[in-house]
This record gives sequence, C-alpha cells and structure tokens, in this order.
Amino acid sequence: MAISFRGMIPPIDKTAQVREKAARDKVSRTERVAEDRTDPPVSSAGGDRPSPRQAPRDTVSIPGVRLLEPGEVLFEEGDPGDMAYFVEEGVLDIFLRRGGEAISVNTILRGQVVGEMAVIDSAPRSSSVRAAAPTRLREIAPETLHAMVNRADPGLQALLKTLLNRLRLATNQVGETNREA
Repeated sequence: MAISFRGMIPPIDKTAQVREKAARDKVSRTERVAEDRTDPPVSSAGGDRPSPRQAPRDTVSIPGVRLLEPGEVLFEEGDPGDMAYFVEEGVLDIFLRRGGEAISVNTILRGQVVGEMAVIDSAPRSSSVRAAAPTRLREIAPETLHAMVNRADPGLQALLKTLLNRLRLATNQVGETNREA
C-alpha cells in the first residue's frame, strides 16, 4: 500500500523558487568559500553539534522548505520530534553517535520521508540526520501526520505502533553493537 502525501503537503510556490534561485546565484562560489573559511562551525554549550550555517543575507526563505548543505545536521538523536520532512531533492545520512564516532545506519533518498517516527509516537528522535548532498526538504507538520494516522483503520494503527517500537529497538541494538565493537 503506497502512502500519498499529495494534498497533505502545501504546493511549492514556483515564483518563490525562482526568487530563491536568483538570490542564491547572487552569492558567487568564491564568496561562499571565503565565508566558509571565516565562519567556522561553533559548538553548542550542550555538545559537539555545530550550529546551523547562516544563509546569505539576500537568500529568500520559503515557508515550509528547508535547504541543507552537505554535512549540515537536520536533527540530533534525542531531540524532540517537532517536524517530519519529505525529501524533494538530495540525500540524507541517518547516523548514531557512539563513543565519539558517527555510525551510519541508513540513507534517505529523494521521495522518502524522515523524522516521522518521533512525530507519530511523540518519543525523542532515535537517530541523527545530516545532509550527504545539497538537500531540499518539505516540512510535514505533526498535525498532518497525526491526521493521516487517525484516518487509518485501527488495525493498521496498531501495526504502525508495533513497527515503530520494533524499529526503535533495532536502532538501539545497532548502536549498542557498534559501541561494543
């Protein structure tokens, strides 16, 4: 059974896309490289996660869309599940941090959803996610996912909860196995 997000995710404003691309093109590659050299990532007080890179001042923001550069973290293991994301373009790496090491456990590609587990079951994020390539994400509000789940057959809802619990358990076991190795 295929799940369709058609009608659940707001359409992309093509005019805003054109404005965004034009604004991005104003910042030359040389300026971006120079900016990267002068603005190193800053560690947060609570851990070793770099702060998100600041977008160029003239970049137009599109509501409901997140743009990530390679290596930029979308969310960390343990964060609250406040949003899910549909991958419109790009590649994401799902990883666990164990013993100061990032262990890759999955790859999310165009057309897939990430972050849905924590939104659906209101548990903390079970893993961290970062961009492996320039990535464009469409935000999926918790209300949207909850509405989809609530419309499903009660048996399907129970199955979904069971699968989420098993997936969380498997993710934890992968992390523990790699910690021992």
